[in-house]
Amino acid sequence: FYGCTSLASIKLPASLETIGDGAFGGCTSLASIEFPADSSLEYIGEDAFEGCTSLASIKLPASLKSYWLGACDFDGCTNLASFSSADAADSTKPFLYKGQDTPVPTLVEHLVVDSSVTFIEEKAFVGLKNLKTVELPASLQSIGYSAFDGCTSLESLEFPASLNSIGSYAFDGCTSLESLEFPASLNSIGGGAFLGCTSLVSIELPADSTLESIGVAAFYGCTNLASVELPASLKSIGRRAFNGCTNLASIELPSTLKSIGDYAFYGCTSLVSIEFPASLKTIGDVLFMDVPALYQSSCQLL
Repeated sequence: FYGCTSLASIKLPASLETIGDGAFGGCTSLASIEFPADSSLEYIGEDAFEGCTSLASIKLPASLKSYWLGACDFDGCTNLASFSSADAADSTKPFLYKGQDTPVPTLVEHLVVDSSVTFIEEKAFVGLKNLKTVELPASLQSIGYSAFDGCTSLESLEFPASLNSIGSYAFDGCTSLESLEFPASLNSIGGGAFLGCTSLVSIELPADSTLESIGVAAFYGCTNLASVELPASLKSIGRRAFNGCTNLASIELPSTLKSIGDYAFYGCTSLVSIEFPASLKTIGDVLFMDVPALYQSSCQLL
């Protein structure tokens, strides 16, 4: 039925098991699709409803076995405001995300980003409070502003070797994240990228890391952060980068570091020692305010 621009409604039979690739693509007048309660539908192909610009809502049957709404490509369905499944348990099935035109269900728990995606745009998954796991593709180069902001159930994710940048507030408030292992390719961590990730305990960067900058308030309020290994490539630590990391006891600054912003370690009440490299050109104001253990210990210039 591809390109049947006058087709306005469809009522599918209970016996239907498969909708093929591009089956209703370009049906610009299609406003209604009805699946019977006893539907046998198990699979919806790629681009099945692509460009159905009049489609405003859809409720898929519980029989669907493929990725939860993800295998059905709704690219270009510009009026699609809501969709759901007849079976609420389907929210536990992985959802295949194919880019900025993919509408994402609010109850999704497991997300798979398609191998064609190189950039996750700003606020792509903001506020998905049920999201627990994310599978990122080897093609991914950048994660945008507030992409996963407020995903409070997100427990783990593995960054691909291709990743170059993490945008500002990308994982702000992801309070269930416990550990992070960054790839060598990562060049920058944006301001507030992991702000308020209160369960975050450790950050790991490889010896051959290319990371040059940690943005303003990047790890602000990560109260359980105990271990940070900074790479030799690092040149700047932004303002309030580790402000309020109350469990951080020590941090080793690399010999390449040139600047540390204001309040960078403000309120790091467990910090007992730090060594400044000779490469430093700028040290910000009020760097160690409310760091009593450090006052009783020592700061050393390398």
